[in-house]
This record gives sequence, structure tokens and C-alpha cells, in this order.
Amino acid sequence: MKIFDNGITTAAKCRGERKLVEKVAEMSIANMEQGSPYELIYGNDPACLDELRRLMVQQLGYEPAAVYQIGAAVAAYSGPRVVGAAFTRKKEG
Repeated sequence: MKIFDNGITTAAKCRGERKLVEKVAEMSIANMEQGSPYELIYGNDPACLDELRRLMVQQLGYEPAAVYQIGAAVAAYSGPRVVGAAFTRKKEG
């Protein structure tokens, strides 16, 4: 899912949970303003957070500015293994 301009849309689909965190990292890095800070968001599974952090740091070369655990209302709809990144989007053009 992608949340932008007060709307939630499907950003991409990924087959299999094993590739999910990798896809989140790939899409986040591709859309981030280079060198900008980012934040990580996770549900009840710290393993997903650890994997996303490892991938992001490995590719970007720096740690996230913050880490947040998602609230119960969002987790109820997305599941306990939810993971994501918040960042400044690249300027278009």
C-alpha cells in the first residue's frame, strides 16, 4: 500500500511473503529523495523490521531517523507482519 495525498492505493503486488520486505526496501529506495532521512514502521514482528532495516542501511549507507510500531487499528487491517518506510519522495521532473 502507498499512502500519499490523503489516499491509500496499491503500490505493487508481490508473490510470497519471503520477497515482501525486499520489495518494500526496493520501492522505497527507488522513490526516496537521495540522502533524505527515512523512518521505519512495523507491526508485531520485529524480524520484519530487522530485515527491512538491514536492507535499507546496506543500500543507503545510513540508519533510519526513527522507528515506530504501527497502531492496533492499522495492524487489524494489514496483519501483524506489516512493515514499511516513510520518506521524502523524489521531486518529479
